[in-house]
Amino acid sequence: MKKTYNKNCSVGEKTPCDIDNFARYHRDVSEFEPINRDEELALAKKIKNGDEQALNDLIQANLRLVVIIASEYEGLGLSSLDLISEGNIGLVKAAKRFDIEKDVKFSFYAGLWIRQQIKRALSNKSRTIRIPVSMVDRMAAIEKKKRHEEQYGVSEEKDKNDQPSERVNRLVKLAKAKLVSIDTQVNDSDKNTLGDVIPDENSQNPLENIVRSGDYEEIRSNLDCLSIREKEVITKRFGLNDNSPSTFIEIAKKMGLTKERVRQIEEYALVKMRRLFYLSNDDNRFSCAT
Repeated sequence: MKKTYNKNCSVGEKTPCDIDNFARYHRDVSEFEPINRDEELALAKKIKNGDEQALNDLIQANLRLVVIIASEYEGLGLSSLDLISEGNIGLVKAAKRFDIEKDVKFSFYAGLWIRQQIKRALSNKSRTIRIPVSMVDRMAAIEKKKRHEEQYGVSEEKDKNDQPSERVNRLVKLAKAKLVSIDTQVNDSDKNTLGDVIPDENSQNPLENIVRSGDYEEIRSNLDCLSIREKEVITKRFGLNDNSPSTFIEIAKKMGLTKERVRQIEEYALVKMRRLFYLSNDDNRFSCAT
């Protein structure tokens, strides 16, 4: 009877659903006994002659190897079973291509194919933002070290030369990031979705035309559309009170916020203004929509 597993588990973090499926799969593959060097060579010879049963036997004897390798890449965007599934694809490729003339154990040869398949899957399938294959191993090492520190409650002395680069850290965060549907409601009291408030970058935006033209008076006259904090950020950014635009850093210091938080407030305020402003056909001016 073919084993089935719940495919509706969350991606990335281990949920009870994922843990249960993984435990069941681990029990299933434990039923297959490992084979020695002579047995794998005998099976490889039969596979070369087209023996399908020998191919299945070699694959089944090495399923636990896939589980071990797949565990090294957890937390990077694919569930445990997805990692194992990809690893199994690599195992099948290795079993079909194994050359008995080369003096190498099948487990070593298969490990190369398993890792390659998993890394490609993490690069191409796990997220909308593609992760370079060359970075996957580095990211996996970082996650493994974090799990070790969390498990044993210790942190190894950090070598400055061994610290992950900013690029690697960004990619680890991207791999763990959850994608949000564009149809998600902005909040419970507002029926608008993210798709309603995210601007179409390909369309001509009247607010941006005002900014480019330097007609800040038009912006100033409609600041009531914004919250107090948003109004303060926009006012300082465009220099609406003193004709002296401020940088994110300058505003952050004055408001006691981080530079990134100020940037976020400005971005959200502009998104809000893009929605609230509409162009009047009569006088070609903007008004705050009510």
